[in-house]
Amino acid sequence: MAFAHSPVDLDRALARAAGQWVGWREHTLREPLDLDPEEGPLEPFRDATGLTLFRELRELPAQDPLREPLQRWVYRLAEQRINAAVLTRREQERRRPRQVPEAPGRAAVSLARMLESALADAPRRALWLRLFLEHAAPVSTVEVELWQRRREIARRMGLSGPGEIEAPLRAPPGESTAGEGTSAGPSPLIEPQRVAAPGAADGSKHTAALAEALSRQLRERIEELGAKDLAALLGSALGQDIPADWPARLSLQRLSDYFRDGELLRSLELRPAPLPPSLGAASFCRALGVLGGAWLEALAPQDQPFVVAHDPYGLQRHEAAALFARLPLNARFLGRHLQVPRGALADVQRRLGQVCLLSLAQAALRVRLRSAALGSERGFREAFSELTNLELGIALPPRLAGAVFQLDVEDEQRLVGSLLAAQRERELIEAHDEDWFRNPRAIEQLRAEARRPPQPHVTPERAEAALQTALRRLHTLLR
Repeated sequence: MAFAHSPVDLDRALARAAGQWVGWREHTLREPLDLDPEEGPLEPFRDATGLTLFRELRELPAQDPLREPLQRWVYRLAEQRINAAVLTRREQERRRPRQVPEAPGRAAVSLARMLESALADAPRRALWLRLFLEHAAPVSTVEVELWQRRREIARRMGLSGPGEIEAPLRAPPGESTAGEGTSAGPSPLIEPQRVAAPGAADGSKHTAALAEALSRQLRERIEELGAKDLAALLGSALGQDIPADWPARLSLQRLSDYFRDGELLRSLELRPAPLPPSLGAASFCRALGVLGGAWLEALAPQDQPFVVAHDPYGLQRHEAAALFARLPLNARFLGRHLQVPRGALADVQRRLGQVCLLSLAQAALRVRLRSAALGSERGFREAFSELTNLELGIALPPRLAGAVFQLDVEDEQRLVGSLLAAQRERELIEAHDEDWFRNPRAIEQLRAEARRPPQPHVTPERAEAALQTALRRLHTLLR
């Protein structure tokens, strides 16, 4: 079958569509109450985000360099177009004011506001979380519908599941890596894991296996935190009481100040996603992660088609985000920019390690819940209740599946990117010393790598080696 579209025109259309979608997702959906759920941002791009075009792309020759990147973008935007109404309804449910007599002030309050208050209002955190849990079931209903629809969309597109397009783990064509070792040595936290090499169709299963291996090694450490309920767990995850010179307000200008004595951000037009409020260590790390993702996008190759220069699921963007987010774990960064005295470094790093521990555990949990969410509603709800109790020691009812620890299409990339960032951090320190973030050679290397077209997949061996590196680093921080 002849391809009926101009690749250049299609690339341009997808670039415009992606711009509309990102703006809608990051800004418009934050004020969704007046939105018409049926008027999504991608309706003008139906021809470029539909089944007919996707099938045409599937029939392009395998050696065509645009075949896979075009498929990935068409599928990503098609799913978001088809589900725009459900995504809007979910945000409307989260942000709709509710009359809650027990809420402080007795004012109408939304679920989103309850969560924001739980984060910021430590003395009343348990109350805000209890109110959220009592009223969040309607969000769960919409979330269950959303993931059922994602499974159906994949089926209609002729796929075995969304992972056939989305999964970040994939073996090179013709290779089988099952049973092969890795270059990493034994870890004090993990027994050697062997994940069979996935192809395009089963990559998500192997990412879930990676997440399960990670979860298994984190359980004991999480138990040591002694969190008895969700409020205590959230308090540990926020790291609000970790002593350091955390900025009172997070902004692009404030974050850029930390890199003024180096060339890492030089001459870049950064367009970060909205930054979180400044609530302590975890929000600072998260804000650095947002900066890291924007840094990678700003360095995307200008001489390549849009669909090649940018990946819709952003594995390398998540790796860059996680690499930046790990900077507060660095003793040189803590001392130089956050004014942590030398004698307090070990304690601050240990407590930041606890924040990292819970971040990794939640990332692994979301990946493990993904396959259940793409299955039956009952299976998703049962898995949610079982896994939150097993992995985090928190008892949550099945009716809250998807309302707490909300899932995202890019959860697999976020987890694998976090592991790859730990490995990249180790490599940078070994090659350029601990203050690599100021080293001109390290910065030149990172910027040169970021200018290459992003790779949407990594091999199971590389992911497994990164897992072991991340666990060894975590063990060092927590001991």
